[in-house]
Amino acid sequence: MQGDEDEEPRAWFRERTFGMGWTPVTWQGWLVCALFLGAAIGTAKGAQYLVHWLHVAPNWMLASFVPIAIYLWILLRVIDRHREAC
Repeated sequence: MQGDEDEEPRAWFRERTFGMGWTPVTWQGWLVCALFLGAAIGTAKGAQYLVHWLHVAPNWMLASFVPIAIYLWILLRVIDRHREAC
């Protein structure tokens, strides 16, 4: 389509009307949230597997910081890019 080049990129997240934080408004924002949720559940299930079958006590708290750090990095990067455009 011809009008797509002039269209300004939409922000993946917007500030909430009430309360603190950001909420997804595009499919990319929802995808990032879904991937984060999957990574968090996968980390918890992996830790459960290690404890139950291998009798290894993993440092699951440390492992859970990896998906959280990636999620926050993406979120902050997208928000900063949107603020620069405004």
